[in-house]
Amino acid sequence: MRLKRTVIGSFPRLAEDDEKAFELAVALQRKYGIDLLSDGEQRGDMIVYLARTIPGLAVQGNVPKVVGKVSPPEHPEKVHKVADYFALRKKYPDLTFKVTLTGPTTLAISCGSKGLSKDYRSYVDFSLTQDIAEALKAIARPLIKARAYIQIDEPILSQGFRDLRERIGLIDYVLEGADPERCATHICGWLGRQPVLQELAKLENVSVLSHAFSALQEKENVELLSQSLFEDSGKKLGAGVISVSPIHDYDIETPESVASRIDNIASIVGEDNIAFLHPDCGLGATRKEYVERIMHAFQTGCELYESRKGGK
Repeated sequence: MRLKRTVIGSFPRLAEDDEKAFELAVALQRKYGIDLLSDGEQRGDMIVYLARTIPGLAVQGNVPKVVGKVSPPEHPEKVHKVADYFALRKKYPDLTFKVTLTGPTTLAISCGSKGLSKDYRSYVDFSLTQDIAEALKAIARPLIKARAYIQIDEPILSQGFRDLRERIGLIDYVLEGADPERCATHICGWLGRQPVLQELAKLENVSVLSHAFSALQEKENVELLSQSLFEDSGKKLGAGVISVSPIHDYDIETPESVASRIDNIASIVGEDNIAFLHPDCGLGATRKEYVERIMHAFQTGCELYESRKGGK
């Protein structure tokens, strides 16, 4: 059985020209056998991308901030995340792309902690997160209508919140009306502070829960997995099986370690409950000279696992 492969989203900027950067991001993913591709997030990082286009958010001196009452964009179809998706789908009709959208809590805290307007009490003010969710819902609407694959990135939810359930519930709100089979949420980091997986399993508009299992702290996430969690909820796992944060050459994981990690995860949750294999997180912050080496180890490790299981 060949398990499908994807990426979390970002790559380092690959060219100065936007169109060339997108072409190189697509070529890189095709080279390493990715089935569900991203745009490579070539216009900026996961926060800046949306802070530039959502009213009430802004990027000032390269710093994303909350500068006013947040509201939905007037023309969501013109937001880069949306327009770029349709452009790529038209240019590469034989490929399958997903759109990565930073979730409302991660976006609210990342922007609000660096600058906050008087419209909100603090950067953890739930009304700020709700307003951002409303804006994201508008951005997601043309994507949902087009039956795009959508991934909501909420890495900050691994840090622990008293209102965790309500914040996770906003993921469902953003994706209202979507086909759950085409929607995922990605939360990296250690998940053991709260019952994050159990709360995510209650989402109605998401079918894939994507997490990291490779870096030093994230390895402990394997202990939180169970087959019953996925079979009882009907969810599938997106498994991060290679670290994206090597400091030295010798920190880059080997194909053997990737294959072993896949085998371990599959033995716990059941291979049928794995929707995708992917690197732990986006590669946007990874040293550029390491990116292809990581992707090669990822591809080779996946193939090694499959060959040991009797073919692709």
